[in-house]
Amino acid sequence: IDNFVSKPPFAGGCPLLNTAMDADDGNRALYQKAQDALNGWVALLRQIIEQGQESGEVRRSVDAEALSTLVISLLEGAYFTSRLQKSKAALRMAQQHLERYLDEAVRSDPE
Repeated sequence: IDNFVSKPPFAGGCPLLNTAMDADDGNRALYQKAQDALNGWVALLRQIIEQGQESGEVRRSVDAEALSTLVISLLEGAYFTSRLQKSKAALRMAQQHLERYLDEAVRSDPE
């Protein structure tokens, strides 16, 4: 999350978001590539969460697929908003919210 917020943005915006938005109505092959990229990102996050569950860092009750989708959706939406507003405020708010959520609802309580 910190990398997504703190690293310099892609010139011209997020390639995944731009591709999905531009190709959804006209170019099925390009749209499929964007879907594949998103599915890969979700799968990577899901795997990290599941590893955290196995090691006891993440609560077993956490739905890895849902959390992966939530993180990506919030960060991508905040990135889009920040680009339109020409301000990192939305990204910073998303980061604060996600960090608080992860600390309170996702991270396992220390034993």
